[in-house]
Amino acid sequence: MGQGVDPALMTSSFIIYPSPSSNLKQALTALLREPMGCFEQTSSSVYPLIMAAQYFQKQEATMKDTALLKRTQDLLQKGYERLKSFEVKGGGFEWFGQAPAHEALTAYALMEFRDMAEVYKVDKALESRTREWLFSRQNKKLNNPHVKASSSSSLSPSSSSSSGGGGSGGFQRSLASIDTFGFASTAITDAYIVWALSHNPNNDEKLKVHLDYIYKLAESNDDPYILALVAGSLYNAGRDDQARKLANRLTGKMDPSSGVVFGAISSITKSSGLNLDLETTSLAALAWLADSSALSSSSSSSSSSSSTSNTFLAYAQKAVNWLKTNCNDGKFGSTQATILALKAITKYSDYETASLNGDVELFIDGALRSTLPLTGGAVSKNDPLAFPSSSIIPHIIIPQQGQQHDCHNDTSHTVTLRHVYKEATSSASLAYSLLLSYYTDSPPPSEVCPLSFNLTLDHAIMNEGEATTVRATIIAKQNNNINTNNNNKINNRNNNNNNNNKNNNTGKEHGMVVAVIALPAGLTPVYDSLQQLRAAGTIAFFELSGTNEVVLYWRGMREGHLINVSFAATAEIPGKYQAQASRSYLYYDDNDKAWLKGLHIEIIPSSYT
Repeated sequence: MGQGVDPALMTSSFIIYPSPSSNLKQALTALLREPMGCFEQTSSSVYPLIMAAQYFQKQEATMKDTALLKRTQDLLQKGYERLKSFEVKGGGFEWFGQAPAHEALTAYALMEFRDMAEVYKVDKALESRTREWLFSRQNKKLNNPHVKASSSSSLSPSSSSSSGGGGSGGFQRSLASIDTFGFASTAITDAYIVWALSHNPNNDEKLKVHLDYIYKLAESNDDPYILALVAGSLYNAGRDDQARKLANRLTGKMDPSSGVVFGAISSITKSSGLNLDLETTSLAALAWLADSSALSSSSSSSSSSSSTSNTFLAYAQKAVNWLKTNCNDGKFGSTQATILALKAITKYSDYETASLNGDVELFIDGALRSTLPLTGGAVSKNDPLAFPSSSIIPHIIIPQQGQQHDCHNDTSHTVTLRHVYKEATSSASLAYSLLLSYYTDSPPPSEVCPLSFNLTLDHAIMNEGEATTVRATIIAKQNNNINTNNNNKINNRNNNNNNNNKNNNTGKEHGMVVAVIALPAGLTPVYDSLQQLRAAGTIAFFELSGTNEVVLYWRGMREGHLINVSFAATAEIPGKYQAQASRSYLYYDDNDKAWLKGLHIEIIPSSYT
């Protein structure tokens, strides 16, 4: 938690979910927010909105929160218009709408628009040209008379040795793509694009050659991420026998005790650690649930396919239960991990039943602190139930009056839940979540964050109306050896190849880098100064949030390189201010952040000078 945490401001949220619907509703409601940022960051808001709308549509008969329904639709409209703005002239999508379009991101866009069309009016022409643009990017050597490949000289076919050979299938990739998506292996990229294309209910002959190709690819591949993508694609296309073979292989990749599907090497976003496990486990669950007989667990059929799919449902249940334990205020790690986890949980929610039976008892260090009834007129299976915060915080943190609490040195506590059944026949399990919230101006930086971050103001004391400069430095760590060749121009598409050849000879390439610079109240960033940074290629994109934060984006950064960036700000409102904490992180691994204590400033009224 960090030091200097005031326990009087700490809150707890201990939620019990009597049904999958209540779990899903709480997660989706927590994710309802205004769309902002690049294409994928906008998607991190819009995709949960889509799934929320799908869920609310299913619950329409019992949904009484009309304000929530209206807000969801209003935000969907804003998100849809914003997503469309990232389409590149000539077809396809890119993070900031700049040519050339990106194949894997366009595949992601196609899936998003397909899902959105179920709950919102999406331009069919947009879906159609996005799909056709992806087919235009198939391997030029592909012997497929239905499609012409793109002739753009700035685009090249994939050349990885894992591509399965020229002409057998697969897609080209833009040489100018420098984000993490652009560095995924050929096998992963091809499998991901085909998976996106297979979601169209009207699969045609143009897709068949690619399905054949990725199936052959999966036969000789043991990566569960790829196996899950290919199995899902084959199920979507109605090729259940082939899909079932891969789904069977996936069961051997699950940890039987936790439910996590492990062993993946990478993903479409080159994620790692928990995010990679979340993405892989979600895709595996989706594949198992896609089996045509997955719901026949109560059937008396003795066929081998029914028996297999019953097993798949059990594996899916374990996977989804593990996913639920990794929900943090609606999020499941990165954007990709969150979307895939929500897809899996939403799909599985159709198969679960509520557990409105008995009471739930809360014990802390062996002592009973609270009891929550699961029955009664006020209890609904669609709504989560919460223990009062007063039943948790006072028994965990007991500081001396008037003192702040050093949470690093606190003792450990054991929190236990016991479900007391009133009906002996009931065996349904309950999901739950425990969240402790606190406020601090200096969160501890992650020890494994690959970035270091520094932030300064040229003036800590200013007169009203004066300008100052905000300076930020970001370093991609590399064994403590920093290449001081400035890498500010990495985002300039025209000079990208020269920069890579000249400066980026060694070191791992990181994906999108984000810096969130929180300014003290009373200090306002100069918009034109930020516009000049983007025009010069120093940054890829920027946004201003409603909490006086400047959000800067870079498409990528190599280990050992340094970025210096500065912009002007004006002192407008007299007073003494301290900003929120600032942070920098990799967009696709936002669990680990480099935090900085909030900036301080004093602005003197002009009448005093």
